[in-house]
Amino acid sequence: MDITDRFAELVRGPEAQCRLDVGALLIAAHARHDLDVGEQAARLDELAAGAGRSVDALAEHLFGREDFRGDTEDYADPANSLLDQVLDRHVGIPITLSVLFIEVGRRVGVPLEGVGMPGHFLVGTGDPDRFVDPFHQTLLDRAGCEKLFVSVHGSKARFAPRYLDAVGPRAVLARMLT
Repeated sequence: MDITDRFAELVRGPEAQCRLDVGALLIAAHARHDLDVGEQAARLDELAAGAGRSVDALAEHLFGREDFRGDTEDYADPANSLLDQVLDRHVGIPITLSVLFIEVGRRVGVPLEGVGMPGHFLVGTGDPDRFVDPFHQTLLDRAGCEKLFVSVHGSKARFAPRYLDAVGPRAVLARMLT
């Protein structure tokens, strides 16, 4: 089955079975057709092997020891949008770093979810007042998320609490494609 067919099959299936890591790697495989999705997923397994089983431990592992961070020098670099390249370079954009954080968390039993805040993707922790911003390597409360939103959109932008609602894997993958 070719890459496009595999991706279509993944997103057509039940939401609960839509693997975010596989979908993100299939997107990357469109850029690099020789990409071995299974091999790249195994890299996430290896990365998880050194991670703790809490949000704080996961953040320390990925931001501290592994130094994953936002690409502030060349945000628009297409490599920042490809999960395999983020694994290679340890830099990315908010959504790919969030996918990395969510998927490493899943592997160590830390339930996390994507948060599609307009202009800056985040990770939800299940606590309605605790979020992860992998791009800036920070943990945020709701007020911090609102402040980040204003910094992205300007002081006249109106923040809505729904911007911090969790989104499922299909919505994350759709946003990655856009």
